[in-house]
Order: sequence, then structure tokens, then C-alpha cells
Amino acid sequence: ARIIGDEEEPVGITLPGKRDLVMFYVKNTVVSSQILEGKFPDFSTIIPRAYSTSLVVYTDDLLRACKRAEIFARDSNNSARVYVRPPNNVSEPGEVTVVGKSAERGDNEGMLDASVEGEPLEANFNIRYLIDALAVIQDERVVLQSNGAAHPGVMRPEGTDNFIYVLMPMAVQR
Repeated sequence: ARIIGDEEEPVGITLPGKRDLVMFYVKNTVVSSQILEGKFPDFSTIIPRAYSTSLVVYTDDLLRACKRAEIFARDSNNSARVYVRPPNNVSEPGEVTVVGKSAERGDNEGMLDASVEGEPLEANFNIRYLIDALAVIQDERVVLQSNGAAHPGVMRPEGTDNFIYVLMPMAVQR
């Protein structure tokens, strides 16, 4: 994508030879890629059908909290702790807190209001993976769903299923 840029230049595509290669042409640049054969893995088996915790939060707010936590999480293999708390009663919002810690720099805690259903959650994630996913989600709000700190969870834009990002929590020794 960086090679092509934002220009409206035409892109040429060819499948030369035995069709095990694809080539893209843009201006003075040629990009080639080998086409792999085989059956694509059944990814639906790792995407849970039900979740014990589900939250909805503003995408930009969560992205900012993750970027702040990343500064501190760099010293711990980009591991940041995410706490999800359901509301105490129906008149209060739930909350999600993203925590980055560093022995040298200190700690950062970003707490956000969120619509939370289900059980509380505490899990460590690679903060870079969260940032990468949040940076491409252009919808106003994002949904995070999980079955606990030892199970994969998902992140998706609210109200759509055409983008699903699978998140695997990091194992942390206490």
C-alpha cells in the first residue's frame, strides 16, 4: 500500500506462467507474490460463539488510552493489563481500564466509561496488537468480547461483522 500511495495511477495485474505467481505493476515498480496452494484454515473454530464479557467503548478513546499505556508497556514486552468492570447498578456505566507499567518510567492507567455486559475481566494483551487493530477501525464505537484471560477474544466495529480481529491474551507469571 505504501508503494502505490494515494495516487490514482492504474495498477496492472498479471498471472504469468503456471499461475503460481501474481505480479502487480505501478509506475516503475513491480511487486510479485507467490500464490500458495492448499486449503485455508477453518478460522471459525477459534472465534467463540458466545462470550462471558462484552463491552462497547468509543474507538478513539480506547486508542488514545492504549497509546499512552504503550509508552510504559515497552519495558515489559508490550504487555498491558486490561480491566473490564460491569456497572454496579443500571444507572452507572461500566468501565474499562488499560494499564501500562514500567520499572523505569512508572505506570499509566487510562480509565474509560464503557457499556459492559457480563463478568468482570482482567487480561494482559500485547498493546501493539490492540493499537494496530484500533487504528484501522473507522467506526465510532468498537465491541470487545472475551471468555476470560486464557481464551481468545474478538474486537469488531459496533454493528457490523465484516471485520473481526481475534485477540489472544498474553500469559503472565505473577
